[in-house]
Amino acid sequence: MNKPFTMIIKETRKKMADICNESGLPPVVLDLIMQGIYSEIHALAEKQSSEEEAAYIKMLKENSKEEKNENA
Repeated sequence: MNKPFTMIIKETRKKMADICNESGLPPVVLDLIMQGIYSEIHALAEKQSSEEEAAYIKMLKENSKEEKNENA
């Protein structure tokens, strides 16, 4: 069984908080860093979402073509 996402999220948040706390950087600097990281992650998430949607639509079209060929 794979580790549940809730556990992975909790562990990741803790690791990120630990890194921020141990960095010694002021919150204003951490905020700038986190904004940059968020922008990169958001762009990757948007790209992944678009790619998954395109792959799903392609699969549906291919399955539809296969069904038509089987019924012909």
